[in-house]
Amino acid sequence: DDREPEELALLLERMGSFCNVPTAAYNVVISAWAASTSEEAPERVDELLDTLWSLYNATGYYTLMPNRATYMGVMTAHSRRGKGEASALRTEELLEEMEIAGAQHPALQPTAAFVNVVLSAWSRSRSAGAIERCKAIIARMEELALSGREELAPSTVSFNALIDAMARRNKPNEGEELLAKMDELSQKHSEWACKPDSVSFNTVLKGWAKCTRRGSAERAEDILEHMQTRFKNKATDIAPDEASYANVIHAWSRSRDPNAASRSNKVFQQMEREYESGNLSARPGTMTYNTMINVLSKCGDESAPTRALELIEEMKSKQIARDVFTYTSGIL
Repeated sequence: DDREPEELALLLERMGSFCNVPTAAYNVVISAWAASTSEEAPERVDELLDTLWSLYNATGYYTLMPNRATYMGVMTAHSRRGKGEASALRTEELLEEMEIAGAQHPALQPTAAFVNVVLSAWSRSRSAGAIERCKAIIARMEELALSGREELAPSTVSFNALIDAMARRNKPNEGEELLAKMDELSQKHSEWACKPDSVSFNTVLKGWAKCTRRGSAERAEDILEHMQTRFKNKATDIAPDEASYANVIHAWSRSRDPNAASRSNKVFQQMEREYESGNLSARPGTMTYNTMINVLSKCGDESAPTRALELIEEMKSKQIARDVFTYTSGIL
């Protein structure tokens, strides 16, 4: 409810009229703004941060000084609700502010979690230079970690933000290369915890699904098979999940391959077998069924409408939620 941060802000203002309100109370309001969908959130959290610093500078009371939770809320608001490159730059400014303040107040020194918010902001921005900026930030994280600041070592979340930036900008091949680097770094620096996870692989698959280049669907399916093989050979504990299969099916739906429907159905059947054999994360859900129906809507096969209706009946019998996308496919 977007009224909540407004109501909390009014309450904070009333409290501040007769006492010094501690940082913890400000953090509650900042967190509410960060979680809201309000376009005002970035500006409002900046105002609250400025107020806290003014109170601390005027009184010297540590209970009124911004802390890590304050900065996490403010940076998150900019990352989630910000306006492109300007918001990404603002998160970097806030990170630098923490570094400077941290020289005097060690408890304010940022960790990798704060840098990850910056990386996410760049990934979500529409900046043409986002990938290079993310690479530079991660390179700096590696440099600082090797110099002794291990709390700034790049993690899986850090690299996933870069992979996401690549996927959003039609460069899934670069994201795929990054998976290999993550594996290599995790073996070389096990304490960095940067091994690829399901999000890493699924983001690469999402990138190939969105890619318009010829052969993208085939490449997505190759990666899925690689994931399956690694899991079955116990080389990893990352099993393909619903998002993995749905991304590959989506890749086929976007391809112009005349056999897209049959290739998608093959992946769908493979997914069902995986689920039945014990991989519970591969259970086809609303997302997968909707994607399959979308494929059928584009294939032009005379049997497609019948197959689409069969899938909807399957959803009903298996108690899988249907939504507006289930029924608004162009085929029905």
